[in-house]
Amino acid sequence: MRNVTLLTLTLLLTACQDARQPVAPASDTPASAITVQSQPTAGKIAFESYRDGNFEIYLANADGSSLTNLTNSTANEFDPSISADGQKIAFESDGDGDFEIWVVNADGSGTPQQLTSNTASDVQPAWSPDGQKIAFTSTADGDLEIYVMNADGTGVPQQLTHNSVYGDVDPTWSPDGKRIAFMSERDGNWEIYVMNADGSGQANLTNNSANDRQPAWSPKGAKIAFTSDRDGNIEVYAMTAGGRRQTNLTKTAGNDILPSWSPDGRKIAFTTNRDLATAGDEIYTMNANGSGQTGFGGNSTVDDDAPSWGR
Repeated sequence: MRNVTLLTLTLLLTACQDARQPVAPASDTPASAITVQSQPTAGKIAFESYRDGNFEIYLANADGSSLTNLTNSTANEFDPSISADGQKIAFESDGDGDFEIWVVNADGSGTPQQLTSNTASDVQPAWSPDGQKIAFTSTADGDLEIYVMNADGTGVPQQLTHNSVYGDVDPTWSPDGKRIAFMSERDGNWEIYVMNADGSGQANLTNNSANDRQPAWSPKGAKIAFTSDRDGNIEVYAMTAGGRRQTNLTKTAGNDILPSWSPDGRKIAFTTNRDLATAGDEIYTMNANGSGQTGFGGNSTVDDDAPSWGR
């Protein structure tokens, strides 16, 4: 379980890391909800893994085969994001003493390139659909806000949110590049918000007394997956892009977090601790309606987290 100790990231940990804390799964997990991978699914999945003794960014086929370590460093790397064309992966690394945004070629060629370099913590990168921009969360303003920068790291990042009381974190772009969904605690609990790509028009989509977090926009733009604890456990939900028809997809014991859509929109990858008795956090995939929940690449004795599904 990754353990970020920077005081400046306390709020971010509350939002995104507490959901990963081990909770022994209940004994009534429906056996019908857990299946065996029957055939490969198109695309590749990037994820963070602790299998080398520190967190590294890995890439594998969607059936778990052809596993490749892309970072191979002594630092910890988290939160991979695959570009829309599948050529590059952005991630965060603590190799500078704080967190910065880096990028690496998805085929493993070349060396990782550092995009941000400052005294703030820059985390949770998300590619724009055209590959020209990266949205991310930063403490540059003294609290947690969402920014956007050029994908090559040039220029001055633009601050999109200005919420000095609570954090705005975890951006995800709509497929047309016109809007960004994110999570905010400005209403006293975590909710899913949406805004225009320039930061205007911020609106609450979930309006729920529970904590709704970790949005992921579907490839066709009609839906947003997210996580919520409204049913007791943390589960993966989906709703329309306008916030309607909020539906629990996973419905199992344990915590299911960090959803990511397949490029064709037919499946969702996510992190779960339902196998905690025999393994660490694991990545599962399921059909977009919640059926066919399947272990990705077999169980491991270490944590595999934060899937990003790309071409």
